[in-house]
Amino acid sequence: MVGIIGAMSEEVNIIKDEMQFSYEEIIGKFTFYIGSLRNRKIVLAESGIGKVNAAMLATIMIVKFNVKAVCFSGVAGALDSKLKVGDVVIGEKMLQHDMDVREFGLKKGEIPRMDTSVFLSNDRLMEIVKEYKLSNNKIYSGTIISGDQFISLKQAKQELAAEFNAMCVDMESAAVAQVCHRLDKKCLVIRSISDSVTDDSTMEYSQFTELAANNSKELVCHLAEVLSQEQI
Repeated sequence: MVGIIGAMSEEVNIIKDEMQFSYEEIIGKFTFYIGSLRNRKIVLAESGIGKVNAAMLATIMIVKFNVKAVCFSGVAGALDSKLKVGDVVIGEKMLQHDMDVREFGLKKGEIPRMDTSVFLSNDRLMEIVKEYKLSNNKIYSGTIISGDQFISLKQAKQELAAEFNAMCVDMESAAVAQVCHRLDKKCLVIRSISDSVTDDSTMEYSQFTELAANNSKELVCHLAEVLSQEQI
């Protein structure tokens, strides 16, 4: 079974609409939808926004449903000016931009007493989605950073891009990737751009979330179709 997570209903419902639905299970305040997508058995759930929500859901999903891999699908804000609304970034590396213990000699983003602070997507899962062709947008791969902030200003985006050499920013991916790392599960992050490097990020986000989420959904469906023939 493969686990698929989205932070918001806009990201989850369009995937749920593609599912062959079997049943749902409620654990705490999370609802898990169990069924299949393109003939691959999956469990789908909405985490809510932010790193704690995402980490909680990913942990429950892994422990309860024993998924072999977790895919996070959703939208993100561009940090790289070449990214256009609707383009997709596959997360090669994920880290937290708001983890800051520089007072103890660590770099910003480094987590104390961890073996790593940079969490990786699985190579095979990345290969599958990178081969897909979107009709009107491009697919990139690179570093995705996460923090419990909506980054709306152009200057702040430019500073984060320079500091972390990152392509886009969100509020969940690094938390899910960290859970997968610690629980030894395969991870994949798919993020479609909802707002560009501009001071109009809030307006763009509201306008283009549906478009961006749909592009991310296309890659999730392709992933499921390919994995229906593989043992991952």
